[in-house]
Amino acid sequence: MIVQIVCGFIISSMLAIFLAMIYFKLNGISIWNAGYFRYDFTVVLCFIALVNSFYVILSLFQLKLLPSRRNHSNARISSQEQIKKDIPAIIFSEQKHNFALQFDAHKFNWPKSLKATMGDLPLEDYFQINRGTIIHYNIISHYRPLTSDTLKLVLKAPFEDIYYVVSQRNAVDFKRWFDGGNDLTVNA
Repeated sequence: MIVQIVCGFIISSMLAIFLAMIYFKLNGISIWNAGYFRYDFTVVLCFIALVNSFYVILSLFQLKLLPSRRNHSNARISSQEQIKKDIPAIIFSEQKHNFALQFDAHKFNWPKSLKATMGDLPLEDYFQINRGTIIHYNIISHYRPLTSDTLKLVLKAPFEDIYYVVSQRNAVDFKRWFDGGNDLTVNA
């Protein structure tokens, strides 16, 4: 914000004065006698302030709407090669039955409830995104904001066609978990 004020307003204002001085000097008129600071400069300052306020609003809007992206290759110690085939990538409930998808998209029955499962899983790798779904960190590519403060997850292969939504209740905690603050204990 300070950089915006210095670069966007002060330097732009000084540049406007400098260019006006050159213009009036080329025409043989003194900038002080031409009334530039009385009439024109106030309009120039208003325009510079308007453009800078638009830039600040646009930056704040993009900050709120665009998700934070992570470099997944360096973010965690575990990688796709280190993940064992028998650990689940997604655990979900469907029609009062629990299922799991492995990293190769193989679906099988899951014997525990989601609540009991969350107690057994490492919280740095798994997150319960809504009442019916627990997801592993390594299958998430990124997320996008949806309406009502929910998030749409974009998953890596072979799950790129599966559509999951992080509930409004869990969205803030999910962003914190996904962006590196994995000290969470409260999930849906």
